Amino acid sequence: QTDLPPRVYDLGMGLRRRGELGEQWAYELAARPGLYSDFQGSLRDAWRCPAHGAVYYQAAEFLQLVLGIDYPHRDDVALVPVAGAVYRPMPELRLDLVFPQPRVAFRLTKKRTAYVAADFTGDMWAIERMGGTADVASYRDYRVVVGLESSQHTGAVLFSEIGCVFERRLEYRSGSGDYPPLDTLLWRSVVAY
Repeated sequence: QTDLPPRVYDLGMGLRRRGELGEQWAYELAARPGLYSDFQGSLRDAWRCPAHGAVYYQAAEFLQLVLGIDYPHRDDVALVPVAGAVYRPMPELRLDLVFPQPRVAFRLTKKRTAYVAADFTGDMWAIERMGGTADVASYRDYRVVVGLESSQHTGAVLFSEIGCVFERRLEYRSGSGDYPPLDTLLWRSVVAY
């Protein structure tokens, strides 16, 4: 049991820049500044700016190498390395063998793709604990999912996936009330434009 508020919010804006550095090199820079809070605790602690940077090297027509770093701007994780390769042995198959988000995708039809993916994820929020004490909660877990992606004629992309979530941890900056939630199942559907 823990006294985490029933709702926390992410209010932010994603900024991303991709570009080329010659014929074989490319880069990606991203940041997501915003407020992460239950809007009851300290707004000073709610301000965060997670960021990401990576370089890509096109080693062959079907192979791209990736190296970078994620800065989640959280108490529980300082930096996360990004490393691996994107391998396309045939047009229908794509292997994103990149930590921390590997993904293997197989195109079923022109508009449908099936995939298996893993992720190391989490977030952090400024909250107000029971009794009115301000604190900061960090959550992290590992996920493995199987999903289906579908492109629509309207430009929308639909994702539907099911999987398991394990090694879940909820930790407080105060150190009081840290909690390991049980492993669970995940079902998620997303519409992206």
